[in-house]
Amino acid sequence: MLYWIYYPLYLSGAGAIGSTAGVFFLSLYLGIYWALFALFANYLLHSKIRFLLFLIPASWVILEYVKAHLLTGFPWLNAGYSLWRTPGLIQITEITGVYGLSFFVVLINTSLALSVIRKKVNTVVPAAAAFIVIIIFPYFSSDTATGEEPYTVSILQGNISQYEKWDAAYEEMILDTYEKLHKEAIAKGPDIIVWPETSLPGTLNIEPTLKDYIYRLSEKSGAWEIVGSVEKQAGKTYNSAYVVSEGAISAPYRKVHLTPFGEFIPLRSFFSLFISVVGEFGDFNRGTEFNPLKTGEFKVATAICFESIFPYIGRNFFNEGAELYVNITNDGWFLDSAGPKQHFIHSVFRAVENRTYVVRAANTGISGIIAPDGRIIQKTALMEEEVLTGKVFRSKTDTFYSLYGDVFVYLCIIMVFIIMAKSEIRRRKNV
Repeated sequence: MLYWIYYPLYLSGAGAIGSTAGVFFLSLYLGIYWALFALFANYLLHSKIRFLLFLIPASWVILEYVKAHLLTGFPWLNAGYSLWRTPGLIQITEITGVYGLSFFVVLINTSLALSVIRKKVNTVVPAAAAFIVIIIFPYFSSDTATGEEPYTVSILQGNISQYEKWDAAYEEMILDTYEKLHKEAIAKGPDIIVWPETSLPGTLNIEPTLKDYIYRLSEKSGAWEIVGSVEKQAGKTYNSAYVVSEGAISAPYRKVHLTPFGEFIPLRSFFSLFISVVGEFGDFNRGTEFNPLKTGEFKVATAICFESIFPYIGRNFFNEGAELYVNITNDGWFLDSAGPKQHFIHSVFRAVENRTYVVRAANTGISGIIAPDGRIIQKTALMEEEVLTGKVFRSKTDTFYSLYGDVFVYLCIIMVFIIMAKSEIRRRKNV
């Protein structure tokens, strides 16, 4: 599933051996969670503990949650994401987050496994009941209609090679490419134009030529331009997003959750002996605030790249009043592999969790627009230069998940603790 990690490591100069080692050790680390789950499930199967059908999926969810937070976190394609193609089955995400879907997936498989192992059909009944709940939930879910006029959004997908992105020899070509795409977008009369992560070949806040360039384009469009750029400020470097409109640049949103090894070295004293930062600018500094960007009358959540795989990022933005979710990213590191396709899947669930339209602008793709119920309205092809234009509405409903977060996971933790504690008490009484 993660073979594509090889490409950014190789592009950063780690070499074939170093890149292969990176994939191996990441797989080794993630394999620990599978091993822990297998050990616990095996223990449960050979014990006399009750409610086995619920303990096994609950333990899976707890391990996914730990994986999402330990060592900066890596919640990549948890079990619940496997349902991304079936919007009718994922609506409960607005309450449970994707962890509720992971529980559901493992519950179904556990019930089938136990029916075979124990030769009893009754283990399928709770799973069937859960399936019915998932099916009928959309009839009781949040209203996603707004009753307002839609906003037209254009997405610029420049398809700039990672080999060329920061090479000064290609700077003029990159700017010409985006100007051409921008002109095409203007013809559609957009209210908002979204550029990919670090789309400008330089540092917008300190390079006059880039400021003049983006001012000139924004004056032609009359739209709010959401632009990704490296920012240098007071000796620090940030991965930032701005709104440019009417000859002015907004205060930036600075990426809060940085990509390990891509933007900083975790446990630097140890890992820096073996690997350097993949990015061209070295270590980035992390932002500290989830400040939505303002596009006229409403606020926009602007998750940058890796941040889209973390549900808490969207929650924090929407708790600050965001009404539209934008993900700007550069997946050019991963070439034409499964990486960009897998990354896109996560945005489907950010839409349902917060009942918001999601606009995704990716340098090499996949860019797209996703409805609040997780339907993919439009998307681009991978590794193509393209402009995508569509309609979005402002979200108007705070969901249970956006307000309260991972309550479902906490309930799983409490359930496992109570059942295991009662089982231990019962065992001691019988000794």
